[in-house]
Amino acid sequence: IQGGSEKIEHAMIYNTIGSANYYKGNIGQSIEFHSKSLKIRENLENIPEVITSLNNLGSAYLAAADYGEALEHFKRALATSVEIGDPYGRAMTLFNFARAHFAIGQGAGAEEHLRESLRLSRNYNMRFLNIQNYILLGMILRERRDSAKAEGNLFRALTAFSKQGNRWGLCTVLLELVEVERQRGNVSEAQALAEEAHRYAVDL
Repeated sequence: IQGGSEKIEHAMIYNTIGSANYYKGNIGQSIEFHSKSLKIRENLENIPEVITSLNNLGSAYLAAADYGEALEHFKRALATSVEIGDPYGRAMTLFNFARAHFAIGQGAGAEEHLRESLRLSRNYNMRFLNIQNYILLGMILRERRDSAKAEGNLFRALTAFSKQGNRWGLCTVLLELVEVERQRGNVSEAQALAEEAHRYAVDL
């Protein structure tokens, strides 16, 4: 039992190191440590954590622009989450699938996965994922030049972050709204939003 507990702890440590390197931009090391975490969790047959590791590793490959590996890991995560009936893992994986499809210019596929993720995140009260879904949907709609719907989804995210007092989130969404206004040709409005985003960024 002790050996199993130690392995679980090692997997958590590797996962934490992998995530820290991901956010620092050290993607090679992120892949290395998330791979170690995944291997341990697979050996322990800790299926919910396997889904987490597959998503983390897929996200690292996505950051490295290795789209084939990213999609393969997300595919495995989605199949596993469906098999065990895990709506949380499924919602997160669908969001990551959407990110991958958006990155490779497949907006239609991205939106299909995203809307299902949004449905699940609403039904199971996954608040942060729900906000992330709104942001990505806004980006997809902006790429489609549907400014009104893009703005609507981004404002949903902005409102949620405002209630949380999440300055990083507010800055992120405001920058997306800048692009919406630029697309509309509203230079002064885009500038005002950019300045507001800058004020939040300075205080981070």
